[in-house]
Amino acid sequence: MQQSENINELATALCEAQAEMRGAVKDSRNPFFKSKYADLVSVMKAIKDSFQRHGLSFTQFPHIEHKKGYVFVKDQAKEVDMLHVGVTTTLMHTSGQYQQHSFALPLSKQDPQAAGAAITYAKRYALQGVAGIPSEDDDAESAMNRQPKAASKTNWVKELEAVKTKQSFDLKIKQMKADNVKVKKGSELHAALSEAQARFNITH
Repeated sequence: MQQSENINELATALCEAQAEMRGAVKDSRNPFFKSKYADLVSVMKAIKDSFQRHGLSFTQFPHIEHKKGYVFVKDQAKEVDMLHVGVTTTLMHTSGQYQQHSFALPLSKQDPQAAGAAITYAKRYALQGVAGIPSEDDDAESAMNRQPKAASKTNWVKELEAVKTKQSFDLKIKQMKADNVKVKKGSELHAALSEAQARFNITH
């Protein structure tokens, strides 16, 4: 984070603005997750009048970063150079005082649509963070281009049957727990899990 030498006037103005502002209205719907969230327009509406009354303003410029990250290739973590896109948000006061911070997200796809989604997501959450109004995580997965977490027994049966090493098996178990997969005794998934445990000499 960068800021001016003094931020006393900015802090006072922001404090007064925050006393007036309410949370951003969740007026947009994510059809993929069937949930509602506050979009960027809603966030800007929530802060606009109070910011103007107290001499506050902001800018948000897109930026690109290259950072190291990890991807899994055949159940093995591999360090790679990942492209991150996001925004640099500057909160300013009429006195000339300011605070500035950058927020970037890794791209799951190297295309304009993914970059646009990540930038919009970064703008909304960075602005909510600067203003100090409530945030909502409903559409976070969409910005990261992930699938909704849903236990698929057929897929997990195949995943367990394809496991070749104890390390890979442990990773699958962690993923199953993270996805809250339920294993019913006597089910096909239960049989595949028991067979994999026996394959790697794992006892309860």
